[in-house]
Amino acid sequence: MKRTMRIFILFIGLSVLSSCSDNRWDVDISETPEQVTISNYAEALYTSSEENFYAELPRLREEYPFFYSVGDSTTWLGYRKDSELKALYQDSKVAFTQEVYEDITNQLRDGFKRFGYHFPEEQPVTLFFYLDIPTQFSLLDDGVEYLDTIHSVFVRLDNYLGLQHPMYRQAMLPQYVTRRFTPEHIPGDVFEELAYDILPNEGEAPALIDDMVRSGIARYFEIAMLPKIPDSLLFEFTQDEIEFCQQNEVNIWTYFVQQQLLFDTRLDTKQRFVMEAPFSKFGTDFDQQSPGRIAEWIGYQIVSSYMDEHPDMSLNQLVQTTDYQKLFRESKYKP
Repeated sequence: MKRTMRIFILFIGLSVLSSCSDNRWDVDISETPEQVTISNYAEALYTSSEENFYAELPRLREEYPFFYSVGDSTTWLGYRKDSELKALYQDSKVAFTQEVYEDITNQLRDGFKRFGYHFPEEQPVTLFFYLDIPTQFSLLDDGVEYLDTIHSVFVRLDNYLGLQHPMYRQAMLPQYVTRRFTPEHIPGDVFEELAYDILPNEGEAPALIDDMVRSGIARYFEIAMLPKIPDSLLFEFTQDEIEFCQQNEVNIWTYFVQQQLLFDTRLDTKQRFVMEAPFSKFGTDFDQQSPGRIAEWIGYQIVSSYMDEHPDMSLNQLVQTTDYQKLFRESKYKP
């Protein structure tokens, strides 16, 4: 135990650069065509006439066919008249002021331009904002879904109404979950969802290092789409947790190596370091200073090191990687 704790002594005076300081992917997109159409279905529905809804219905069905593919006119009128949904729409107008909405949509437009720049074979995307009745399950998930069959992204506004919204407090969710319920998390969540859709599926019984590298590639893709995203939004860590990772990178890596965890395939190991949790579980007095999913942060450092060693590799080539252990070996990662 003493040996384990010794490796967590902070290295004072380390100069560690933020992951977002490297603007290799901040490419010129001024000549890149628009790659996303953004449409606010929640706005269209809840500003339509409730009294004359059936007269408005043909227009709504024509403009938003996906939302009218199931149900009938009575069902759809029920959504328009639902008091909880109408209240959530009013709350969304408070959370998404014009300035906030424009900032988010500008980030998304620029991000999808970068996506088109790096993946010119991909078709443009339509992104819809919408509202639904939140559930415990929907709140535990992020509020984004990408359907590649129709090249559409769906963003639930009810997942991003702000930390103080009473709905989140009533759900009694832990703080490490609710802190992502703000509008500023939307761009990162969108491109995280897109990343995992693009990445090849994992093989059977992946080791810890496989999970680390795969999630590191997803975050690397995300920062390529949003090169100015803060680390706190990229990893969904607090600033204190980011600083813990930066100051203890050597110690964390030493722990994984000394405890022979890199090629461990046990579920327990992934629960300790990969899965969503309030903190990572090293078994030390420092655990509660660490973020959950700390292996993901190390995975990003490995992928960054690999790309530094392979400056000619394109982002398209990176996301098609399937041999994560080979990538790790060739990264020459050494914190």
